[in-house]
Amino acid sequence: MLSGLIEFTRDEYAAIGRSFEGQRNYNAPPVTFLGHPWNLMLGTVHGKIYKIAPNLELRSKQEADTIAIHTLRYCTEELGKPSQQKRGFFIWDTSDGNVILQTAEVGDEFAINLFLTSGAG
Repeated sequence: MLSGLIEFTRDEYAAIGRSFEGQRNYNAPPVTFLGHPWNLMLGTVHGKIYKIAPNLELRSKQEADTIAIHTLRYCTEELGKPSQQKRGFFIWDTSDGNVILQTAEVGDEFAINLFLTSGAG
């Protein structure tokens, strides 16, 4: 397994849930993506990664909007037009899984979440 992973706490599992038998989720060290440090969560099933979830929580709406637009532009350039979209939620279906970009306002913070999920069985 990768070093630096910390398994979710009971509270984190309660908030996120578990969808699969043998699922374990981890907080990983931050990663730099599009020039910004993102928090990173990994989802595993029976020791194999099925989900990579970088996320940001920001206090500045202007900064969050700028990063969200940059992220949307990047995903569109790499993956094409989203297969589904509505305000603050974009999905790209791919041959081997999907990518979801989600933005949200939570209290006085602004969240940007990416979910890269494998479709492998």
